[in-house]
Amino acid sequence: MIGQILRYIRNFHKVSLTELSEEFEISQGYLSDIERGVKKPSLEIIDLYSTKFNIPSSGILFFSENSDDPKQLKKLRTFIGKRALDILDYVNHHR
Repeated sequence: MIGQILRYIRNFHKVSLTELSEEFEISQGYLSDIERGVKKPSLEIIDLYSTKFNIPSSGILFFSENSDDPKQLKKLRTFIGKRALDILDYVNHHR
């Protein structure tokens, strides 16, 4: 599941796999295998994603650990949904 989280992070920031592999000086095939869950990332790889996308490594690990747990995933979706509504409400009232 951590590979999928890393892919989501990369895609959210609109960075191609090619760009990332060149920046990290790691083969594109290896990063692709990690993001598809074929291979597990080392802590060094997780730290590279963390630094590149300004996300704490602990946050990446926490999210990936809890994304398999349906209860935790439901809590996370609820939390994110409420925050998204708060943001939309703020924007709507400050136009």
